[in-house]
Amino acid sequence: MLQKIFLITLVLGLAACESGTQIKASSLVAESLASSSCPNFKSQLYDELFSWTDEDADFKMPSSDELEAELKSKISNSQIIDVTLKTKYIDSIISIYKIFAAQPDVAANDFKKFLAHLETQDQSEYKYKSALANLDQLVNQTREVSKDIGLECVVKNEVPPEEKPSEDSKTELQLHPIVYGGFKTMAVAYQSCEAARSPALTSEDQDLEGIAIVGKHETGRGNKREVSNLNLVQQTHAYLANHNSGGQCQSTFKTPLIYDFGGKPYSKSEADSPLDYFRNHGTGSKELGTDCSGYVFSALATAGLKLHPKVELKARGVLSYNARRFLDPIKGGTACFRKLQSHKSENIQNGDLVVTAGHIFIVDQANSHPLGVDTTASQRDCNDITEDDFNFEVLQSSPSKGALGINRMKATDYLKSSKTMRLELIRYAQHLCMSKFNSTQALDQPKLSVVRHKQTPECLSSKKIKLSKESCVKACL
Repeated sequence: MLQKIFLITLVLGLAACESGTQIKASSLVAESLASSSCPNFKSQLYDELFSWTDEDADFKMPSSDELEAELKSKISNSQIIDVTLKTKYIDSIISIYKIFAAQPDVAANDFKKFLAHLETQDQSEYKYKSALANLDQLVNQTREVSKDIGLECVVKNEVPPEEKPSEDSKTELQLHPIVYGGFKTMAVAYQSCEAARSPALTSEDQDLEGIAIVGKHETGRGNKREVSNLNLVQQTHAYLANHNSGGQCQSTFKTPLIYDFGGKPYSKSEADSPLDYFRNHGTGSKELGTDCSGYVFSALATAGLKLHPKVELKARGVLSYNARRFLDPIKGGTACFRKLQSHKSENIQNGDLVVTAGHIFIVDQANSHPLGVDTTASQRDCNDITEDDFNFEVLQSSPSKGALGINRMKATDYLKSSKTMRLELIRYAQHLCMSKFNSTQALDQPKLSVVRHKQTPECLSSKKIKLSKESCVKACL
């Protein structure tokens, strides 16, 4: 009865004359009262707050005072008698909200990114680590107070069961899940099976032309690029020759994807949103495209591989990931990965991720001696290993080959254009080689990590994130 009175009051309070911020405050109060005693209270909070970010213009968050007034209004009309508990509940909800509303004048996309960092358990920066610690404490506290004042968990309408997934395709069964995810993402992004099947690029292949650097990204770390000559891009793009504009396919010829620093595939706020490579997320330049971590996240998500065992896969999480989050899987909230150790003779394999603070790529076509270690005859040979001895391919989105974006390259050729990645991976290979002949100490290598997905049950998702327009390339998936 108490819960019904709450909900009737809340519905009546959502009047059409309310301002945008008042509507948000009313909606958040309704969600809090309905779910604050539920086990999934925090998840419901994220869903509510993410829904606010769908506004494209004039985004504004309610103030703490507006939220407090709304809470007091609804609670005062309830049958809760204990004033102390009322006050404690209101204070708890306000304290939770202040964590999310630390910057009340933030833009919608920035608020969405902040939410994504918290939801995906990013502890790589103090502001996220501190916020998460406070949030967990307050959520637990609020859940207990909710039970004390008699709030029941209101179960929302159950989502209809998903259609039974089809059996894994022959391609999927043959490849490592992350490699399959990378292959699928590449095929969907270019709307072409032939593009994804193309041989790995080398230094001999023509560079992309017609792309211009027009300034720095807002973070100050990377360049913003735009198409300056579409005809040149169309003529020199390695994967556009195989574009497919028929049937269910989206033409990529007039709006080609390029490397976009900070760019991510678009996602809606809904938990079941797909990843969309044909809509600009507004986090990079005006061009369509993705950065390295956006591509890797897509590969993992569409393969159904979690990044953290306690974080469900959702497309909206793409906004929070950068290469640095994989350098240290524990701090970065990517605990479904473990860092390989060269002194334990752990060589790279298909599906491994090689990471520096500025880039991340997927390892593919790694044969029996991908880092040239198995061909050495003595420890003296270890110091002679260079990138020319490497024998594997990389799947990535990179500024290589004229800012091509999503591509497959021979590792040897790619590394010649990436100094930090090249030198650090050579260090790893040389140390791996030495461990082959003698026991060695762990290598202190803060600038590079080789990480491998655990593929344990808690790191496998029951669902795979869909990619918009993926039906176009179902023949090769």
